[in-house]
Amino acid sequence: LEYGDFAFDGLDGKGPIAVGVERKRLHDMLACIDDNRLVSHQRIGMVQLYTERWLVLEGLWRPHDPKGLLMEGQETTDATSGKRVITWWESRPGGRPILYSKLRRYLFSVCRSGSFLDVLYTRDIVQTAYDLCELFHYYQKREHVSHMAKQRMVIPSLNGRPPLVRRWAEEID
Repeated sequence: LEYGDFAFDGLDGKGPIAVGVERKRLHDMLACIDDNRLVSHQRIGMVQLYTERWLVLEGLWRPHDPKGLLMEGQETTDATSGKRVITWWESRPGGRPILYSKLRRYLFSVCRSGSFLDVLYTRDIVQTAYDLCELFHYYQKREHVSHMAKQRMVIPSLNGRPPLVRRWAEEID
């Protein structure tokens, strides 16, 4: 694809739409922040080609509690116990540490700018594939209204004679 890594036709309340998805691994996303490639090049083409655009950020990452640095991780299986284990280390692409806030605030800006509808966070290529399938199926339905269902709140009425418990509670000092 010229712009985006995945594209498909979908539906919304008005009819057919084009959906584009840009996939970035953690180090690629960090490079895009520094060289402005995502915003200055890819976003422009995706806005022209697709009605709705999504960004997938793939990888394990989190903040380092005391330092505020970006940590990245890798999930493996322990040979003796068979349990899944995540090993964490400071992310240092290019040899220098990166602040967690740099990545997180950039992603906030990307969503707020209207460039991308949202960011999907996946830990690996398998989860990315699953989420892309779910996104595809989501867009095959014309209307998405279940989230707009109105819930009626039931508020107890204090009309009529109060129950015995309420009368006893009223007498307590």
